[in-house]
Amino acid sequence: MIQQIAELLRDEIDELEFVERTAGLVRPLPITVPAEGGVATKIMPVAINNEVPCEMEEMMYLIPDSAVMSIVFFEDGGTAIERTDSWYLHCRSTVRMVAWFNLKMINPDYQDATLLIAHLVSAVPKYIANTDLITGIVVFPTGEAVKETVYSAYDLNLEENMYFAFPYDYGAFEFEVVYRIPKNCLDEIIIDPDTC
Repeated sequence: MIQQIAELLRDEIDELEFVERTAGLVRPLPITVPAEGGVATKIMPVAINNEVPCEMEEMMYLIPDSAVMSIVFFEDGGTAIERTDSWYLHCRSTVRMVAWFNLKMINPDYQDATLLIAHLVSAVPKYIANTDLITGIVVFPTGEAVKETVYSAYDLNLEENMYFAFPYDYGAFEFEVVYRIPKNCLDEIIIDPDTC
């Protein structure tokens, strides 16, 4: 459920001029990187392209890079079923929007990302159109995350990494999304395994 919610939120911010690289739901996944004396495993934010999920090159690593203007992705904060009735599962999900900015590529006069994050949050409407599975979608911005926690799920050393100091900036904003899943209108499950 949260995967579709993240894609809907991504669609809302995707066309902003300063948004260059976006992803829906990202997961912290281990990747192997070169290190002194061999290789090391680090946890990085990774999005999988749903269009061609069988090809490894379709995995998108969302790591800050000086050649990119901005990176925006979403993290899963959990989903609760608040209640059920004869027709619906009533759900509430928490979603975190993480954003990193290369300020010198956006506007060298900007000292931080406050204005950019405000535009991202403003681009997300309160009501989002129904999908085939999710209805009655209402989005509530709940607050900005503490800066030191933004990349804490990943092995990115903020003290040593130049991409987390000026002229770069980053932040995260949390949303609560309430919605319904119609129990009696779910598509039938069709078993049709893919062979990658």
